Amino acid sequence: MAHTEAGGSLPVPNVQALAQTYNRSDEQIPERYIRVEEAAEEVIIDHGISSAIPIIDVSKLLDPDSSKEECAKLGSACRQWGFFQVINHGVPNEVISNFRNDITEFFKQPLESKKAYSMIPGNLQGYGQHFVVSENQKLDWADLFSLVLRPIDSRDMRFWPSHPPSFRQADKVVGLSPHTDRMGLTLLLQANDVQGLQIRKDGKWIAINALDGAFIVNIGDTLEILSNGRYKSIEHRAMVHPTRERMSAAVFHAVCRDATVGPLPELVKKDGEARYSSMSYMDFVKRFFTAKLGGRGHVESLKSSYSRQHGPDGWMESHSAPKPHA
Repeated sequence: MAHTEAGGSLPVPNVQALAQTYNRSDEQIPERYIRVEEAAEEVIIDHGISSAIPIIDVSKLLDPDSSKEECAKLGSACRQWGFFQVINHGVPNEVISNFRNDITEFFKQPLESKKAYSMIPGNLQGYGQHFVVSENQKLDWADLFSLVLRPIDSRDMRFWPSHPPSFRQADKVVGLSPHTDRMGLTLLLQANDVQGLQIRKDGKWIAINALDGAFIVNIGDTLEILSNGRYKSIEHRAMVHPTRERMSAAVFHAVCRDATVGPLPELVKKDGEARYSSMSYMDFVKRFFTAKLGGRGHVESLKSSYSRQHGPDGWMESHSAPKPHA
């Protein structure tokens, strides 16, 4: 399975436990978690700009009378934003509500109960953290629980919780620093009403106001490469609320493990040049997990020399509220 073969992650402290400890004492948050440089960056929270983020209506995509216009809107969202929200997707409200409850109940459990599902060396499924490859690197103020859903034979049931009982409807949840996703598409569901997702658009961070019940969709590195740069893998991050926990669930859609990741031949022929290198999917995954979440660094490193010279055309997540620090 891709996650296992890509290698594991070093163990780190539980953030929910840290938040409780530091909120009850005069001690400061450990230096490894403090991100002064990110806190200083400008974030656009203007409602007018946030409302400009594309919203795709699946019911219109399926309606012959409106599908052409909505498809054009979807294509524009993929090319210009690499990010959009999806409404009228057909997933029942009851399913979304139950899923949110399962996520919340899992993270509410005592630490010792969650540790029963801790990641083990060489495996990125389970409870813990990803992308920790050094004892000195900065850490995310978040806990994550990661599961592989498909193909079914990749599921490792040791990491599937027995509580809550309905969890074995569960999805992958993740909280990360500024990064792009290696997958083709990511679907994210906001599990509670605490916002925090931000995207980088035209060099500025834009705060996302997640619509209730909508799926937030973003283009990943794989789809940017397959489209030879037409669609954009957008850099994004999740910020921590000063007093409340934020929870969300992300489902990542990837290509087959034996596939080759590279620009589609018909698009290369049309463009006259492959703007990205091609490689096996497993090599692609290994490169991603050693990139330490360096913004768009991973996908940019795969651009061909031609593209660098000319440029292209046109994971459940719980963030605990930290104690303020000087």
